[in-house]
Amino acid sequence: MGRAGCKSPGIQDGRPRPGCRGLRPQGSHHPCGGFRAAVNPAQPGTYNDSGKISAWAQEAVNEATGLGIIQGDEDGAFKPDALSTRAETALMLYRMLDKLSFI
Repeated sequence: MGRAGCKSPGIQDGRPRPGCRGLRPQGSHHPCGGFRAAVNPAQPGTYNDSGKISAWAQEAVNEATGLGIIQGDEDGAFKPDALSTRAETALMLYRMLDKLSFI
């Protein structure tokens, strides 16, 4: 069953669950939802594995990349099947708050 009632890694029923680990596309999708109106995204980058990013997440990944919230790894890959670490999630939140001039 996993941690904190998670049936699988990630977000269940469209809502984040405490203690659940999300995949990278999920982490890109949620912060950008309320962020779009606040800033004008730059041109998104491309990843060498962008064909593996699910269609439902593609727009959010492109926006988050264009805004500088997420970046590829040293090999230029996004790794959409990888789980986001706490450090990666914290860095995305930091970059988002920085773009909004909250920090």
